[in-house]
Amino acid sequence: MNIAWFVYIVKCKDRSFYTGICWNVKKRMAEHNCVRYQTYFTK
Repeated sequence: MNIAWFVYIVKCKDRSFYTGICWNVKKRMAEHNCVRYQTYFTK
């Protein structure tokens, strides 16, 4: 089974950029915006 991967770029609150790769963009963006995960990602 082939799964499509996506490269994404997010602009953070401090105006820096975060790049990542995932196969489920909607889920990944929810993780980035979730308070539980905020300490793991650049904001």
